[in-house]
Amino acid sequence: MAADRRLPWWLRWTCAIFRAGEVPRHVAFIMDGNRRYARQLGVELQAGHTAGFDKLEQVLEWCLELGVEAVTVFAFSIDNFRRPAAEVDALMSLARDKFAHFQAHESLIQRYGMRLQIVGDLHLVPPAVLAEMERAVALTRTHTGPLLNVCFAYTAQHELLHATRAIVAATRAGELDVDEIDEHAISRAMPSNVAPDGQQVPAVDLLVRTSGERRLSNFLLWQAAGARLAFLDVLWPALSAWSFFAVLIQFQLSQPAVASAAWRDRECVRSSGCCS
Repeated sequence: MAADRRLPWWLRWTCAIFRAGEVPRHVAFIMDGNRRYARQLGVELQAGHTAGFDKLEQVLEWCLELGVEAVTVFAFSIDNFRRPAAEVDALMSLARDKFAHFQAHESLIQRYGMRLQIVGDLHLVPPAVLAEMERAVALTRTHTGPLLNVCFAYTAQHELLHATRAIVAATRAGELDVDEIDEHAISRAMPSNVAPDGQQVPAVDLLVRTSGERRLSNFLLWQAAGARLAFLDVLWPALSAWSFFAVLIQFQLSQPAVASAAWRDRECVRSSGCCS
């Protein structure tokens, strides 16, 4: 399904330049700072969360224009259920509305033919929200575009527990030998690592967290083992394309081929006598 060209020309042009280099196949986001953003503006917390969703759609479009194959977002932690009931109820209402929006023909998911997957302890999700999630996922089953993993009612510990139980069950059923339990088997048992079509999701190449926090907060602890981490001081709803592009520049500079070329250039300069 072809996407509409809704990005401004300068942003498409910038993305085309980045595509000349190595683009991360899988980018993950900890979308932190919605509540602080609302407080800074003196508005209701719900307005901050709404702005956060709008930013997600914007960032998704940047990633899609860059050619990113998979995006995983930390939408709602299991720990977030400990927040005041009124805030949790408002967040669930927003989630229900936004998953309903994903089903619309003009939504980003539909325009780009994205595959949608929800990962987490969905038993904790209110039935009305879960129903919209399931409808949104069902509408993307025939899609072949990039993957959006939404981690909802999620923690990495819960996902690891799920994987462990699945492996134990497989060994008891005789489907998996103990000697076959390795990193690949564990990865395959993690829901966020397997796309709806059963294919393995690329490893996380780049993980971005906004709001100035320098921690992973129980998000993709296994999958992000080899990822480049970027911690930005900007709040999630205020994230700009230029801040994201600065992260991409650092990502591309960190790639082995680029780093090796830079080292060779420095050595060449030294050997030519241009450096003291």
